Amino acid sequence: MISAHRFLTQPPESWDDATLARMERAFFNDLVLPSGATKSTEAGRLATVDAFFLDQIQPTGLSPRRFLDVAVSSGITTDEWLSSLHTALGETAGLSMTGSDLTPKAWLVEFPLGLRVLVDRAMRPLQFDLGGLAWSGACRRPSHYLTGCPVWRALARGLWGRVTAELSLAGKFPLTADRPLVCLGGRVTVREVSLLSRRLRHGAVLRVEEEDLMAPGFPEWAGAFDVIRVANLLHPCYFPLERLKQGLEVLARRLHAPGGLLLLARTVEARGAPPRNEATLFRLDEAGRLVAAGRLNGGVEVEPLVLALAPIFR
Repeated sequence: MISAHRFLTQPPESWDDATLARMERAFFNDLVLPSGATKSTEAGRLATVDAFFLDQIQPTGLSPRRFLDVAVSSGITTDEWLSSLHTALGETAGLSMTGSDLTPKAWLVEFPLGLRVLVDRAMRPLQFDLGGLAWSGACRRPSHYLTGCPVWRALARGLWGRVTAELSLAGKFPLTADRPLVCLGGRVTVREVSLLSRRLRHGAVLRVEEEDLMAPGFPEWAGAFDVIRVANLLHPCYFPLERLKQGLEVLARRLHAPGGLLLLARTVEARGAPPRNEATLFRLDEAGRLVAAGRLNGGVEVEPLVLALAPIFR
């Protein structure tokens, strides 16, 4: 397993393009988040969704400018979407792309005795690193057991527990890179690191905010976006119906009315068949209701739930 210290603290220019892509794929594939998901996203996974969206809006003459992509993961597919929009609408179209994700960043905490721990905001360990040997914070794959992950993880967790007790962190994260502490007889340093892809073409203009859609923040986003896309998140296998409805209502209120567009997509993977994207494009009408404007491969499973939402009034 590639250590976060090795991969995230070195400049991307340290490797050639092929090596960087290979290391990034391996790192994100092994980084298991508390939800059980990983940060790995294959390039081109949502290409048919990008093309479907352009096919829907170009005949209408619509010129959306403000975009929100929800649950961007590593940001790869968001970056590709922005590229397709620039190609179709022009680099000078004045597009703004905002992303949101539950874990767009993490903190690399370096302790004495050769221990490094990559943690999320809630201080849940994502990766342990003892002397340069890294193990996942969660053993959820056969490969993790084959590499002795449970044994080394137990040792690392024991040391991590002593550290957190000594610093009296109690589930909070008061550490900053500017305020080093002393623990286990040595200096403790903290470094904030991005968990977005290091190969983003539009990394300088793509703004990604940390947010849980089911516990939303950013009240200033109400009515702020012409288009919102959510891919591979809002599905009954991930959330109960009431939670899905809650998330959909949050999204609807963030659309500019009338005419705001909500693009929901899901990648269906079946054994022996290539992945297939399903999507539905919804439009917020003058009455404040979301109506279906187009479908890809039959549309998404949650479409009836979207159409049944109460009108959105501001």
